[in-house]
Amino acid sequence: MSDVTASAVRPDGHPLRLLCESLQSRLDELSVELTDDIRREIPSYAAFPLAEQRRTVRVRLGLVRAGLAGAETSISDAERALVVAEQGGRATPFEDAWLRASLVDSRDRLLPLFTEVRRVAGEQPQLAETVLAFADCGLSLAHTADALHIHANTVAYRLGQWHKLTGTDPRTFEGLVRSVVGITS
Repeated sequence: MSDVTASAVRPDGHPLRLLCESLQSRLDELSVELTDDIRREIPSYAAFPLAEQRRTVRVRLGLVRAGLAGAETSISDAERALVVAEQGGRATPFEDAWLRASLVDSRDRLLPLFTEVRRVAGEQPQLAETVLAFADCGLSLAHTADALHIHANTVAYRLGQWHKLTGTDPRTFEGLVRSVVGITS
């Protein structure tokens, strides 16, 4: 796999045009790291030529940061976001997945924290689905019930069962974070 980095510095005004020309001659699987300020230009410069060549492009999106040290950190953010994107099967900017992306390097060290969560999620997928929906619905039993097409009492029961089986209470901040990270990692 080849990695090519496009920086936010654009002295000639068209770095993506040059980037696309170099990408067309690269391996079939490419990884392109782009900063936020040029992300919106991807369709006009990059998508069409690469689509014609039927290439697989994985785009890593880090945060815009100042200076060389900032660029290095942004690339590190992008690499972590790529791991999260590969797990989720879709492009994931660092800013949208910062928590999971920040935990990438700590996976082996933190895995014991998620053992029970992962076990119960595998054995009781409806409970895991309810916990994720609860998080997505702003911790509202009523909104979660609507989203899952079940009664609010069923949501409350499932959250209680999750707590009983995992020892992790999804109605607390720490328990919800542990549950979501454990289910989705």
